Amino acid sequence: MYSVSYLSGNYQIFSITTFIYLLGSFCFVLYLTKYNRSPILDFWSYISYGEYESEPIQTQTRKVLVWVGSIIIFYIFATNLTEFLRGNMRAAINILNGDEISVQGYFEIARYSLWSLTILICFIGYLYSIASIFWGKYVRNLDLTPAGWLTNGFCYPLFGVIIWQMVPSLQGNIQIINGDVWRNFMLSLELLLNLLYTLSIINLGLMFGVMSDKGLKTTGFFGVARHPNYTLESMMFVVIYSSTLSGIGQWLAVSMYFFIYWLRSEREDNFMNYSNPGYAEYKKQTPYKFIPGLY
Repeated sequence: MYSVSYLSGNYQIFSITTFIYLLGSFCFVLYLTKYNRSPILDFWSYISYGEYESEPIQTQTRKVLVWVGSIIIFYIFATNLTEFLRGNMRAAINILNGDEISVQGYFEIARYSLWSLTILICFIGYLYSIASIFWGKYVRNLDLTPAGWLTNGFCYPLFGVIIWQMVPSLQGNIQIINGDVWRNFMLSLELLLNLLYTLSIINLGLMFGVMSDKGLKTTGFFGVARHPNYTLESMMFVVIYSSTLSGIGQWLAVSMYFFIYWLRSEREDNFMNYSNPGYAEYKKQTPYKFIPGLY
């Protein structure tokens, strides 16, 4: 769920980013050479949860702490969503205020409208996490850990700006999709993926959340894949940028959408397997993470 500001591909961050990137690469090679093991895999193993053991005792103090944690998550991520929503609304209004709306313009209005609707549904899910305490319902558990913040923050400008600063521009120099027929086909495909993505969020409904165990959703989209919303969102962005993916650099850049959502799905699987006693059975019933029959 992104906004028009995420389509420009222009992100600026302190020049020290390049230095950090080179330093990290050097440390990676040094660790790999010395221990003959991947530092990334070792780090991932270190920060991962274990298997589910027992249900935590739901004391009143714990419930209040989880509730406070839900407020913190809402404040941080909802701030980003608010900016996305404003950007989407501005983009749609600017097109509507134009002298003449083209076919592409109508598709873009639909794009920003669906993104805005998706954001509003996410807000409802966040607010339910906070308000449900007043009628005796509590979020089961939260992943308020450094790893939880990192893996989710990379999908938002919170940390995502670091990734986009380190990869080539998503906008290539050559337009590889020309002609009204092909352009309208890709716009239609984007709209379909966008609509399906919105429906997958509607499918979650009040259970939408970030870094939280609000129970299991096993129906609809989530009955055929465990993370269908990530699949649809990643594919949608590939289609959006498809007309300018003219070089290896652009394909590398757009593949980051798949990478960050794969990383996020891995963390969520690990957290839910630790937190929820029914998740192991759900994984058996729904073995595919993204695409039924493939992966």
